[in-house]
Amino acid sequence: MAMPAPQWKPSRLDRQVAKFTRKQARMKSKQAEERKYRADETARRKQAFAREGGRCRATGVPLRLVTDNPLLLAHNHHIVFRSAGGSDELHNRIIVSPEIHDLIHRHIVSVEGDGNATVTFTRRSRETGDVERVWESER
Repeated sequence: MAMPAPQWKPSRLDRQVAKFTRKQARMKSKQAEERKYRADETARRKQAFAREGGRCRATGVPLRLVTDNPLLLAHNHHIVFRSAGGSDELHNRIIVSPEIHDLIHRHIVSVEGDGNATVTFTRRSRETGDVERVWESER
């Protein structure tokens, strides 16, 4: 009866090299996805900026995409927060000033509507939460 040929068993170094190679491949794939997402995000931000005519949708103040002055920097806001299931599509985005963006995220100003049509802004009192002002902005 013939003896079976011994099975080759990879060494510890072979296993470590294989693990490292798989990890590198996953990292490169993840980096490529991140670059694509960032490029898409930049394109959507520029589209929203062009749609708004370079102005804050809430106040009409002229803004810039690139500037050294943080008060003039255009902020890209998701009408329905992404954490609440909002999409990255253009209809869910508006361009607002940094001050308005801060008020929105502090829940003093709320935003409803479609970025491609009419958007309604509601400002509430900090103390009581009562509605102080409601205004609409059409595209």
